[in-house]
Amino acid sequence: MLVVSLVAILGVAGLAVDVGNAFLVQTRLQNAMDAAALSAAKTLNQHRSTVRARAHGTETFTAHLNADLSDYAGSITPVFEFSDELTPFDAGGLNSRFVRVSLTDVPVAVLFANALAGVDDQFDLDSAAVAGPLPIGGGEAEICDVAPLFVCGDMTDSDCSDGTCYGMEIGDESEVCMKTGSQNGGGNGNGNGNGLGNWKGQNGEDDGICSEVNPGIGSGNFQLLSLGCGNGANCVRRAISGEYSGCVTLGNDVETKPGNTVGPTAQGLNTRFGEYSGNMTAEAYPPDLVTTNRDDDIDFWYRNYLDRYVNGIYDEQQGRPNRRVLAVPVGSCDGTVNGRGTVKVSAVACVFLTRPAVHSGNDQAVYGQIIGDCEVAGEPPFNPDTGPTLGTFGAYKIVLYKNTGAPDA
Repeated sequence: MLVVSLVAILGVAGLAVDVGNAFLVQTRLQNAMDAAALSAAKTLNQHRSTVRARAHGTETFTAHLNADLSDYAGSITPVFEFSDELTPFDAGGLNSRFVRVSLTDVPVAVLFANALAGVDDQFDLDSAAVAGPLPIGGGEAEICDVAPLFVCGDMTDSDCSDGTCYGMEIGDESEVCMKTGSQNGGGNGNGNGNGLGNWKGQNGEDDGICSEVNPGIGSGNFQLLSLGCGNGANCVRRAISGEYSGCVTLGNDVETKPGNTVGPTAQGLNTRFGEYSGNMTAEAYPPDLVTTNRDDDIDFWYRNYLDRYVNGIYDEQQGRPNRRVLAVPVGSCDGTVNGRGTVKVSAVACVFLTRPAVHSGNDQAVYGQIIGDCEVAGEPPFNPDTGPTLGTFGAYKIVLYKNTGAPDA
């Protein structure tokens, strides 16, 4: 009886080994697929190019394969599909935001269990992953990667479907003033806030954008958030150039920073355009890949910026993508405190910097275009198993979603 049952005993033991090996391959394969989907979705939403998204996703998948499943390197290639919506996921579309990566019939050799009757010489594995943007901004979601600025808005205008949001126009060919100075005239930095709202732009003429007085901004307040690295000029330069790591929660208060720092603000912000002064360097603070702006071409807007990305037409080959896209806290400036104090964050605006920041004396102008959305870090306000509703205004992060029909993905 022992001799007769020995084959069955060895077959069952072999089955445990082969199934364990197949599970390990499946896990590592899924990790590679998840990473590929995230990489492709990030590139897709940054560059709006399915060609670049597929290339970056494939590169990430290959790197994981070489590290964890080298036996499969060069023999399997995932399929990438792109969709405007998550549900239903329809491959194609004109404004794809979501990515599905899939593999079918990946062979795993059966080494021992095929001693049993009916067991084939290999297992065939399937794998898939879906990734895309998830809106952030509801509940107690903490939004990070924000710029250390504070934009004054009309909090009674929360409906963004009509082309305006919080008193600011959204979309093409609409430029807003993100920052001026104390009382929009700059003040003299001593807390008196004696600005008269007389910003005249670079040509000495009223530009109609940053010249209107906003009486809600308190004296000595320059619309900067407390930076957490002191109040010195070097701290401001570094923070506004991209080092700021602060987070905000909608509905909570943030602390403002006092003092006239219009020069360091411009020096830090303008690194994004490849302009360097005040000990800032391109090595430490690289520019955006596209630095052409409305000072170069008055008709250069966010759509032109995206078009350059889609077609790979870059001004700075050593730059970084999306350096000119900022997530900026928005709230009411009515009764804003003088100098240091707190203001309530009611929204986070996604802003495209339309031109470098400029300043004259204590006056300053930071120009931007409110765009549909931007990528930030933070905690999602709801479960990503459900389909997102991408609005026309707000921040998002790239996450993995459940793939319909593939419960393990």
